[in-house]
Amino acid sequence: MSMKKTDDNPVRCKSVLFFNLITALTAAVLSIAAGELVLHVFVPGPETPRAFAHQLSTNPILIYEPSPSAVVMQAFEMADGGTLDIEHRINRDGFRDRNYDENKISGAEHRIAFLGDSVVYGYELQHDQTIPKQLEQMWAKQPRRIEVLNFGVSGYDTEQQIEFLKSKALLFHPDTVILGYTLNDSRYASWELDILRNNWHAMMKTKSRSVTQTLLQNAFRHSRILWLLDKHLLIRKKIEILQGGKILFDYMAEKYEASRDSDDSDYRRLRTAIIAEGEKIGSSEAELNYFLEGTGLNYQSPIYASHWNVTEASFEKLRGLSDEHGFKVIIVIWPLMHAMDHYALGPLHDFLNERLNRFGFSVIDLKDYCRDLITEHGRSQITWDGIHFTPMGAYLAAEYLREAIKPLLPDRATD
Repeated sequence: MSMKKTDDNPVRCKSVLFFNLITALTAAVLSIAAGELVLHVFVPGPETPRAFAHQLSTNPILIYEPSPSAVVMQAFEMADGGTLDIEHRINRDGFRDRNYDENKISGAEHRIAFLGDSVVYGYELQHDQTIPKQLEQMWAKQPRRIEVLNFGVSGYDTEQQIEFLKSKALLFHPDTVILGYTLNDSRYASWELDILRNNWHAMMKTKSRSVTQTLLQNAFRHSRILWLLDKHLLIRKKIEILQGGKILFDYMAEKYEASRDSDDSDYRRLRTAIIAEGEKIGSSEAELNYFLEGTGLNYQSPIYASHWNVTEASFEKLRGLSDEHGFKVIIVIWPLMHAMDHYALGPLHDFLNERLNRFGFSVIDLKDYCRDLITEHGRSQITWDGIHFTPMGAYLAAEYLREAIKPLLPDRATD
């Protein structure tokens, strides 16, 4: 019985091994590609870490910012069981407004940059219902054209707002800057930040990345398979070479742990004055807790605790920018429109007015006006949640601001 001779030709063996290797690699690549294709169809992917119309920023002060040219529809559940569809349309330059030329067009005699958080951005408001756009429409019939550009960004604190002015709004050469200050702007806690850190495991770039790190980061950003593995196993958090930065929550916690107000600061001492005011006017314990938590005076967490010292330094920067670029500054104070018949935040409003006047800013405080609106029309007609205006509330607030701002604009721009 004869045995089949084994082919011991080394060249042929290598060819067979090479062919088998290529076949195996091709099969693996095709399998991975098929898996990626299926996941791209059925699994929302991580190409752009986004909180609706906002994305992670490369600017470590902004942290996140509106996504240029983004159009996102968002459905809000209403108290009556219905839904409200809000369109978030971001222009080509990355703010919620129509497109503008950086230089004023013919007839645009006065340009206003309106900074702020979600109250200015227009939470649960369509674009033309936002306060900046309402003001622009109200001034449309003036002999001199006035443009009001909406640079509000949901969730921004004052430091971010001034940084947004520096990086974005100053490119449009404003004659006047209006900053809307909400009483929770001296703490950091935002819905957008929660989405970015919880849904995307977002990371802040804190050091330069090598070519290898850049390639790996891009792989995790664009691969559904790697993203799903990272989502459940937190691979990037555990392997240093994949990081090149800090997990967003860690970055924020360290930043605000280092900068939050000390317990004996002027701002933190307002807690005692607010409690005394609440006891004097009959505020309930729940109402007082709402006021203290909303203003960062009841929290020890660095994300939720107040950082008025950072806010005050930001106002100092705003004054410097005003002197350098020649624009006027107007600060609008939005109250927390909760339990305004037992509103214990009067001491905080007094504090803000006094500090802001030190900088030479013009201040418009809507505390009394919003109280009157709610008394006349009912809270549900003016505010969705005690912070954000309904369409009716935004219109009435803009109507009040139109008259309050008119004498403050230089060169009588509204004549």
